[in-house]
Amino acid sequence: MTQDQNLISAQELQVIAEKVLTNVGFGIDDARLIGQVLVWADLRGHESHGVARLLRYREFVLRGDMNPQAKPHVTLDLGALIQIDSERASGPVAMKIGVENALRGARKCGAAWVLVGQTTHTGPIGYYVDMIAREGMIGMAFAAGTPLMAYHGTAGATLSTSPFAIGVPMQGEAPFVLDMATSNAAHGKIRVAERHGRAIPEGWALTAQGEPTTNAAEAKIMMPLGGPKGSGLALAFEMICSIGTSVPILQNALTQKSSPHIQNAAICAIDVGQLRPIDGYKTSISELGALIKAQPRAKDVEDLLIPGERAHRTWVERMESGVPISPKILAQLKAVMG
Repeated sequence: MTQDQNLISAQELQVIAEKVLTNVGFGIDDARLIGQVLVWADLRGHESHGVARLLRYREFVLRGDMNPQAKPHVTLDLGALIQIDSERASGPVAMKIGVENALRGARKCGAAWVLVGQTTHTGPIGYYVDMIAREGMIGMAFAAGTPLMAYHGTAGATLSTSPFAIGVPMQGEAPFVLDMATSNAAHGKIRVAERHGRAIPEGWALTAQGEPTTNAAEAKIMMPLGGPKGSGLALAFEMICSIGTSVPILQNALTQKSSPHIQNAAICAIDVGQLRPIDGYKTSISELGALIKAQPRAKDVEDLLIPGERAHRTWVERMESGVPISPKILAQLKAVMG
């Protein structure tokens, strides 16, 4: 927490989120769900995907990109292969329906693949694989969206930063959750740095003119993680999520030179309990994590962490002490609560 931040309880943030969202047309159930997803991100230390996003969600609704009254529905159900038309619903609303169908399909078929078309900002994609892992299954999810990142070797916005997450059940409170963007840093992290007037590391972004920058305010184009590796993943996710659902994003954006905000996503659930007893699997996963953490540490490394462990520690701490939020963001949110 920095000196320019306030501590707000998760409960108060939830109330603020629900009021902001219902004020722009969301029903209370959808507003409650979206709030829970965004507050979850803040509790885990992912400010870039937390309640500050409400201001963008409100903007998406007001300009017609996000439909607060959407009713996502299944258009194809083959048991293990399911497709959902989201009708431009908010990401959390569409993705929760996607998760529910993935779990249903996996219980029936052992594994299920769900394509979620025509949604909007998914929120913290780790939330959905966490849901799946807590049901005793392996979860995977990724998304494609509008161009924010350079394809390796280009100097312009060509690809989405396409987040990717894997959740694996473990013994104890928190599952393994790997949640990452295909860019060197999530776009939201750069906007957080801009709000706080902080510089960003070299290699994170380019200016609108395609020049490298460490000035967050000038950063407009994200750089791919690992060069061709990150851009290759993002391109693959577009092929699977967008072209697979007949809702192409990048082709339209790159030919028309503009694009409304839209995302497509894919969710996979694997019922590992049908392969072996789930308690034994979870114990083996936890034992593997313990072995990794017991290895000799590199110089200056205080602790070895399993993906999701740091975020869970932060969640526990913030549930007790509160979530840090900038007074500016808090004032902006309260101004649009209605």
